[in-house]
Amino acid sequence: MQLSREGLGYQKSQNGGGSIPQAGQFPSAYHRFGSKIPAQEKEASFFDGIDTSLAGIATLAPDGDAGFLKAGLAKINSSVEQAMREFSATHPEKTVPELASGLKDTIALIDQLNKSSLPELAKYNIKHELEIKRVQFNDALAEALGLSLSATVIPGKDQDAETFRMAIPGQSFVAKVHFVNQSATLVKFHSVTVASYDQKAEWRVVFASAGVPPTAIKLKDGNPLDENFSIGVPEDAEFTRPYFTRPDIEQSYYDIRDKRFLNRALAPYPMAAWVEVTYDGAPIRIGRYVQTMQRITGEGSVYLPLVVGPAISVSITPKAGIVPLDQETFPVTAVVHSNVKGPAKGTLRLHVPEGWKTSPATAEFATTSDGQDLSETFQVTPVNLAEKPYEITAVASYNGQRYQEGYVTTGYPTLRPYFLYTPATYRLKSVDVKVAPSLKVGYVTGSGDDVPSSLEHLGIHVTFLGPADIATGDLSKYDVVLLGVRTYAVRDDLRTYNQRLLDYVKNGGVVIVQYNTPEFDKNYGPYPYTMTSNPEEVTDEASQVQILQPSNPIFNWPNKIT
Repeated sequence: MQLSREGLGYQKSQNGGGSIPQAGQFPSAYHRFGSKIPAQEKEASFFDGIDTSLAGIATLAPDGDAGFLKAGLAKINSSVEQAMREFSATHPEKTVPELASGLKDTIALIDQLNKSSLPELAKYNIKHELEIKRVQFNDALAEALGLSLSATVIPGKDQDAETFRMAIPGQSFVAKVHFVNQSATLVKFHSVTVASYDQKAEWRVVFASAGVPPTAIKLKDGNPLDENFSIGVPEDAEFTRPYFTRPDIEQSYYDIRDKRFLNRALAPYPMAAWVEVTYDGAPIRIGRYVQTMQRITGEGSVYLPLVVGPAISVSITPKAGIVPLDQETFPVTAVVHSNVKGPAKGTLRLHVPEGWKTSPATAEFATTSDGQDLSETFQVTPVNLAEKPYEITAVASYNGQRYQEGYVTTGYPTLRPYFLYTPATYRLKSVDVKVAPSLKVGYVTGSGDDVPSSLEHLGIHVTFLGPADIATGDLSKYDVVLLGVRTYAVRDDLRTYNQRLLDYVKNGGVVIVQYNTPEFDKNYGPYPYTMTSNPEEVTDEASQVQILQPSNPIFNWPNKIT
């Protein structure tokens, strides 16, 4: 419980994680609604009456048909018990003979199970458990022997230089596989391979070291085995992306792109290296994803799994907005990101509703290196605007291919990165809205705050207020000071100098406070108030709204608010 709560303490959203309990009992109530086995009314643990030992696997077979299972599981368990008795932290290789025996006996029992006359469902369930044991023996042997495997992209002659981050379809590169048996215990080497991992398209992999791949050599005492492989990414390679997707946040469920990965958090990375060795006839197989490497100040050499993505990524920022009915033109900015390994030239345009025009009609882009970003702002001229939604899509053309989606890298340090793709589409809606002339707005940004960009689309240019502005700046020059989402949670200066905002209001200014949670419950407003610990939120956009003071000028000018 302490470990799980400590992990929860690292939660990075929703006010952070919970408190970490001190040592001792930390009861958590639960209710048992039913049981398939005889169980006492009050249990000592969740596993009362359940045989969690190796021998318990035999209970998955029908009564009277588990004789060979019980004998085989007893033999395997004997190896486990002996390995535990012989374990030494300084000499883990002492456990290798017993672990090898356990692995061979597990493989033999799986073979015996496959040939048995047990019902298919029982076979399936028992084999599932035995395969887990086989993998555990395999991994324990690799750890006890100190087997080490790495596979890294080679950037060129300087094998320690930084590598590219993202491979693109049609690209070729070399990967180096480095394998070591760090113990004095002899193992027989059989094979080293690099292969695409759960990919539909077939990758080209060629052994690139001098001669042919070695076989049946013996390794021990830290002598390394280094082999190079030439890898070609197929033209129709899948991008490294989630196997689930949805077109927008309005869809409350995900579409499944590839059902093969339904039991996984994410689809696997595309390339892996594998080494097969044996010890006393026990087969050991270990694998590692092919890695790229970057040097990051403060972190050193950072290795990340090789991924595949588009040669050109294109996005529109922001992704949504509104346009007043009387707007003659408005800007849309598209960003091109290049993953081409060298210079790249192409064109960029906006696909707009029929009759609309953009300036320029088409823009050329020219990147000079991998990872470069370029932006282009188009002025869009709409025609026959109506109060309805429209879509604008950015389309980049390069090397005969069209690209109209982009990605962002998700995650943070210590978490393996992944990539979230979204269409390069700008969703806008034309609205009959008027803006007070010469409006001067001071804006205090909050957490994840996109409101300023929405105001810009209304023609309202905001001035961002920093700590010095809040503490000593002249607030009287603004018609309104707008506080962004959860500003009181993320702006220390706002909490410290909140009285200056109240003085500004007292002298005739207007302050609008947007969404805040209980961190605002410090009487920061001009009058005493109390917030509940769980403030009510309106989550149904069709909910009826009651305006308490419909005659108030704020609801009548410059727009009639109903």
